[in-house]
Amino acid sequence: MEHLKEIARRSEGKLAGLTEIRRSLHRHPEAGWTEFRTTGMVVNRLRELGYRVETGKDCVHPDAVRGWPEEAVVSESRVAAGDLARDIEIPGAVGILERGDGPTVALRFDMDATEVSESTDSAHQPVAQGFASGKAAVMHACGHDAHVAIGLGAAELLAEDPDWRGRVKLLFQPAEEGGRGAHPMVEAGVVDDADYFACLHMGGPTLPLGEVALEATHFLSSVKMEARFRGVASHAGGAPERGRNALLAACQATLALHSLPRNGQGATFVNVGVLNAGTGTNVVPSGAHMKYEVRGGTDEICELMEEGARRCLEGAATLQGVEVDTEITGRTIGAKSDGEMKDHLAWVAGSSPVDFRVHDARPLGGGEDATYFMRRVQERGGKSLYFLLGGSTPTGHHTSTFDVDERALAHGAMLMAGMVLRLTGSGA
Repeated sequence: MEHLKEIARRSEGKLAGLTEIRRSLHRHPEAGWTEFRTTGMVVNRLRELGYRVETGKDCVHPDAVRGWPEEAVVSESRVAAGDLARDIEIPGAVGILERGDGPTVALRFDMDATEVSESTDSAHQPVAQGFASGKAAVMHACGHDAHVAIGLGAAELLAEDPDWRGRVKLLFQPAEEGGRGAHPMVEAGVVDDADYFACLHMGGPTLPLGEVALEATHFLSSVKMEARFRGVASHAGGAPERGRNALLAACQATLALHSLPRNGQGATFVNVGVLNAGTGTNVVPSGAHMKYEVRGGTDEICELMEEGARRCLEGAATLQGVEVDTEITGRTIGAKSDGEMKDHLAWVAGSSPVDFRVHDARPLGGGEDATYFMRRVQERGGKSLYFLLGGSTPTGHHTSTFDVDERALAHGAMLMAGMVLRLTGSGA
């Protein structure tokens, strides 16, 4: 217990540095698969701390990547990252530190921002303090900037501590939004040797600073898809009968998707988030591009929704005499934390000098691809945990005014480092 108290004291002493890291990341947000600057920062810091670092194909299997952006977007992100992107083939990194014989503990921290425009209101803290997003329509609206800072804080605490025994693997994951980044890392084998896996997420409005939920529950399975309708252009007034209206097909598909029957066995959700089409007011649209998702309370329900969605698109395309191609760009699955891991976290939180208010569980309220890590570790005989950390502002995730209480950075770093001490037998 004294060991853990020392970890907590040192974590509080690092708060200013962790806040600086978080604000730098917030000022320079990077959407999924463009996290070159963030990855470069992580790699440089881990190497400074003495970690062996894996990047590129060593930690992200390229054949399993989905939803890779257009090359112009990737190139722009590389240029913006400058020297930090020099040796980064693909976003993502794993830091490895060994302290002799003992179990392997993997901790995951996601890095990507969301495609949301940040508020310019002067009362919004990032605006008032001068670290608001500098990129149009991209911001850290889900707390991943805080997650990276927490990960680097835990990395520093563990590197400074000579007493734990075992192996720690810090997974800095790209492209969590859209369910794209964890599966390629799993396919690269990054957790195949892990005895334990843990990750956290900044909690929502109902989990304020100083509170911890030992388990996130009700993960929604989801499928993210893109559809491209291909029709025939014609003069909208002179010869509309010669055209094949891709926009009309996409609109009919949108209505059909939102009319899918729900499932009595669990939650179901549908959302068409993007629809672009047409070239002019007097031209029958020959092309339309749609991005949509379906979600289910279980993997099985989600699969039924996915099948229904395909029928909707194919039916709308047939009705208008156009063709449609679909592509899965991301997927999330369900998972459940192990009770043993919850007990360990409860001990760490309860033994900490921070007066945490501890909850047994809270629903996540969305999908998460960390579930791929959780399942792989569990399938190979290990234990997994996904918990929630209090410290978000009341506006909620994916909103233009989302922010975090930065005091939670020290809490998160301490809890993650404390879990390693506990799991390696060094924190009791």
